[in-house]
Amino acid sequence: MKLRYKIRYPFEYFFIFLCLTLTGFLPYPISKFIASFIGIVLYYTVGNLRRTISTNLQIAFPSWSDKRIKHCTKKNLKHTILTAFEFSYFMQHKEEFLQRLTVDDNLLEALSTEENKGFIATTPHLGNWELGSLALTLNGIKTAVVAKKIRNIRLDKLIKNLRLKSAEDVIYGKGAVRNILKALKRKTCIAMLIDQTIKVRKGGVFINFFGLPCPTTESAASIALKTSSDIIVVALIREENQFRFIGKKLQIKTDSPRDLTQEIVHEYENLIKKYPEQWMWSYKRWQYIPKDYKGKKEYPFYAKRR
Repeated sequence: MKLRYKIRYPFEYFFIFLCLTLTGFLPYPISKFIASFIGIVLYYTVGNLRRTISTNLQIAFPSWSDKRIKHCTKKNLKHTILTAFEFSYFMQHKEEFLQRLTVDDNLLEALSTEENKGFIATTPHLGNWELGSLALTLNGIKTAVVAKKIRNIRLDKLIKNLRLKSAEDVIYGKGAVRNILKALKRKTCIAMLIDQTIKVRKGGVFINFFGLPCPTTESAASIALKTSSDIIVVALIREENQFRFIGKKLQIKTDSPRDLTQEIVHEYENLIKKYPEQWMWSYKRWQYIPKDYKGKKEYPFYAKRR
């Protein structure tokens, strides 16, 4: 391990551990106030972060005014901090979460058809995606979460232990497909997020996201087609002090993993358009440009050709 990581990782772990521990005990309204304060501080002090969010919003919503972009950027930073605070708090206060939770009738109907069989629940990084597994579990659905391992080992263990408060298992990248197939045979729901960049050399394919191709994993689509499992696109949306769990069961009419992945991402877009301030705009989603793509000006400042 490089020296800078040896120095950074303990401080990183201690800071996040302290924040999650404190917010796990603070009343929810106070956590919301603190998240709002931190979000405003980040907006005015971290220029690169502010620029990334604003640029991504301009790509997704080219008709928006500068004023609306600025307003959404501020709200998005507050949302991001609050998402982490809520994750810690409600994993320790499940009864309170259940009282604040409403499940849409369409999603209830979709989940009822999945009783006694495994299926894939996929969500974008929208609303509080970390609490999505808790919402499924509290509705009687056994859930295993597919996640990316965090390099900071102590921090990874901390987050994994929080996730295991609601999920049956946390499945990491190495050996993931085998473990997912085993979980599906156990009639477990597989919770997956596919709106992160997967390099082409690691299996990513370029899928259109708000009109621009970006490398995306086909894992959810491939596994669903291989096992004849259903796919439900879900999202846990924050509405003031409440949460609404929404979702849609896909009608799979293709045997192409690429086409099915594009369909999933299209549903992601529809959800994000409804709740734009609640997606993870700080993420550099359009980081890579296809080699055969003509031009570059449509892509953000941080993009590079691959």
